[in-house]
Amino acid sequence: IHHDFASSFPYDLKAIHIIESTNMYEMEKMLHRYFKEVRKGTTEWFELTQDHIEFLVLGKYKDEPELKSILL
Repeated sequence: IHHDFASSFPYDLKAIHIIESTNMYEMEKMLHRYFKEVRKGTTEWFELTQDHIEFLVLGKYKDEPELKSILL
């Protein structure tokens, strides 16, 4: 994970999944909307459950109509 996160998060980070998109800005907005209930205030951090992690890692997000249009 890029070192810029080090100043805002005191733990080591490890990428467990990468989502490829044709429009990273729109993908980020959609994911923020999808996970809004578990967002930590106005930060870029989310308190994901195991179900959320499986949704991402197992590719279940690919079935979401609003995300399909911007996935590679």
